[in-house]
This record gives sequence, structure tokens and C-alpha cells, in this order.
Amino acid sequence: MKMECTEALREMYEVSDNRLAPQSRPEAQIHLEECPNCQNLLRLDQLVKKTVRQKTATETVPVGLETRIRQRIQDLENLTWQKKLSWLLPGRPWGWVSTATVMIVTLLVIGIWTLSSPESGFVQWSFEEHAEYIREGFKLELVSSDPAGVDDWFK
Repeated sequence: MKMECTEALREMYEVSDNRLAPQSRPEAQIHLEECPNCQNLLRLDQLVKKTVRQKTATETVPVGLETRIRQRIQDLENLTWQKKLSWLLPGRPWGWVSTATVMIVTLLVIGIWTLSSPESGFVQWSFEEHAEYIREGFKLELVSSDPAGVDDWFK
């Protein structure tokens, strides 16, 4: 069975990232030797990695940065879901009441404003245009299984 490009590239990227041994999947290697598109993509990937390495080789990483980053990631992984979501929860019971009150008042204000505001000019214009099309006998048949029939809608 012939290997697909996506599967072969996934394997070859893992090899180029040193996550797999080069001979782990000979089918991927055979596919790569036969497929010019995959060869170009892998070559581009290697060129990008080489360029990034060259550009970042002159940058010095502060001492202990990697350790601090790894420690913060570890700390986040050790948190319970309640602590991760604690920023969503008010600290005191009255926090819930005040949050609910603000939400209800906001929804009421928006609802009253929406119901009491006059129709917008666009809505009125749309109704007038629609009425004009109907008066002039404009027919719009939207049911068609023929793509060429779409042109007839606008005649």
C-alpha cells in the first residue's frame, strides 16, 4: 500500500526533529525519494530551521530562563481545575449577587432601548425596496437544481 504525502511528511518531520530514528518507517523514506512535492517541503522545512538557528545563534539566553519557564509550566499543570478557573468565581457570595444584578440590569436596558427605538433607516429602505419590486412584478424564483438557472433569477 502506497503511503500518502501527509503521513510520509509527518514521519519525516519527526525524523528531522530527532523524535524518530531515520529507519523507523522505510515506507516514508521510499515515498520521499519518489515524491518531488514532499522533497521540496522537507527541503523548505530544513532551510527554515537552519535560518532560525543561524539568526538565533548570536542571542544569549539569560541564565535560569529555561528552568523558570519549565517550573511555571509544571506549576500550571499541578493546579486543580478549580484554581485554574478561580479568576471567574467571585471571592464572596455577594459577588455573585452583584454580578447577576449587573447582568440583569444590562439586559433590561438593552431590551427596553431596542423596543423603544424607532426603526432604522436601513430597515425602512429595505421594506420600501421590497414593496417596489413586488409592485413592478419582479419575480424571484429561488428553487433550482440547475446552476445555469441562477442567471434567470436576475433577468
